[in-house]
Amino acid sequence: MTTINMKDYVEENANKGNEAAREVMETISTIEPIVGNKNRTPEEKASDIGELKGILKAAIASGKSKVIVSVPVKLLAIDTSYQIPERTERSLKKLIKNWDDVQCMPLIGVPHFEVGYVAVVDGTGRVRASQVIDSKKYEELDVLMVLNVPSEPKDRQLFEAKQYENQNIGNEPLREYQKHGARLIRSDKATLLFSKMQKKYGFNYSVKTGQRPEEMLGSYNDVLDICRIQGEECMDYIFGICTKSGFCKLSNGYSLGIIRALRDMWKYYANDRERTKAFFEEKLRNTTPALLKAEARSTYKYLSEKSAISFYLEDMAVKELGVEQSREITNNGTRLIPVRKFA
Repeated sequence: MTTINMKDYVEENANKGNEAAREVMETISTIEPIVGNKNRTPEEKASDIGELKGILKAAIASGKSKVIVSVPVKLLAIDTSYQIPERTERSLKKLIKNWDDVQCMPLIGVPHFEVGYVAVVDGTGRVRASQVIDSKKYEELDVLMVLNVPSEPKDRQLFEAKQYENQNIGNEPLREYQKHGARLIRSDKATLLFSKMQKKYGFNYSVKTGQRPEEMLGSYNDVLDICRIQGEECMDYIFGICTKSGFCKLSNGYSLGIIRALRDMWKYYANDRERTKAFFEEKLRNTTPALLKAEARSTYKYLSEKSAISFYLEDMAVKELGVEQSREITNNGTRLIPVRKFA
C-alpha cells in the first residue's frame, strides 16, 4: 500500500478529468456529511474543497503526517460503506448526558480533498452529540487529521475501515475499583460510605478472582452498589452480622453470595431487621461459609449459587423466627420471586 504526499495530491489529483478523480467519484456516493447539507450545489462543494485545503495548507506544506486542527462541523462526514450510523445512535443519549468539554478528545479523520469532506473514523457520536447540546457553540470541532494516507481511493477506504474497526483496541475501560481514589477526591457519596465502612469493619478488596482470605470482599462492585442503593443502615446490618458471627475472620466470609444473601434479608424483611440481625449473628457462629454454601446448593439444586444461599438464609429465618415468607421458588425450582410487599 503506497502513501501520498498530500500537497501533491491536492495540486495534482483533485483536478477534474484525471484518472484518480474518476476513481474517487466511484466512492463518493458512500461519503455523506454527518450533520451538514447532503445536497450541496457545485458552488458550495467548490467552497468546501477550498476551505478544507486552506485548513490543512500549512500542515501539508511542512510535511506533517498528523495534525490537530479545528474543522467546521459541516465538513465532517462518514463513509457509509463501513460505518453504520445506527452504531452511534445507540449511545447518543449517554454521550449527551455525560458530556464534558475537558474530556471531549479530538476526533480522528482523513481528508477527502476531492469532495471537500473529512471522513471521521473515530468520533461520529461526539459530532452528533455536540450538535444536540449546542450547535452554535460547536460549529467547529478539533480533529486529529491523518495526512499520510494511501493515494488510491480504494486503498484509502481500506485504511479508514481498519482505523474505524480497531479504534478501541488497547483502550481497556477502567474498572470500578480503579476509580475509587478519584471518586473519593470528588466526594462521591457511595464511595465515601464505602471508605467509611472499610475503616469501621476492616475489610479489603482484591482485583483477583478466586478464593478470598479473611476480611476480603468477594465483589467490590456489589458492595459499592449496596452503598449507593441501600445505604449505611444496610451496610451496618451486613457487616455487623459478619463481624459478630465471626464470618469476617473466615475464608470467603465476605463472598458475593453471602453479601447478597444478607442484603436480601435486610431488603425483604424491613420490619424484622433487628430480630433477623440478632438471629444471624448467633446462627452463623455454628457454621462456615464453605458449609453454608454446600448446604444451600444441596437444598436448592436448581437455583444459582447466589440465589440458593439467599433463599437458604430466608428459610432459616422463616422456620426458626417465624417471620412471614417473602419469596417463593418458581419455574421448576430455578427462580425466586417475591410473594408479598417489602421495603
